[in-house]
Amino acid sequence: MNNPLPTAKIRRSRWPGLIWAVPVAALAIVAWLALRSYMEQGPTVTVQFPTMGGIKADHTVVKYRGVTVGHVTAVKLSKSLGEISVSMRFDNYMAHHLGKGTRYWVAGEKVS
Repeated sequence: MNNPLPTAKIRRSRWPGLIWAVPVAALAIVAWLALRSYMEQGPTVTVQFPTMGGIKADHTVVKYRGVTVGHVTAVKLSKSLGEISVSMRFDNYMAHHLGKGTRYWVAGEKVS
């Protein structure tokens, strides 16, 4: 009966606990949604117009043949104060249809 009692060995886990799985999963979902949103954005085009025509940022839509293909993101006066600079964000599928020769005009109070 001279056997010594066994001693317990303390071993620390590398994973701090299952409670951290929820915030890590939430962070992964947010990152995935942000990346997906960024990848689905279409091209941004800035055009100079001589007239305002009722264009408003975040309210005016860009149309092609009656179909909405984008929206106006910003409206600024040019440095010479003679023109307005309109930034438009197009839908992703329009990327291959826009180029150097693309023409834009203001029709009524909407950009076409």
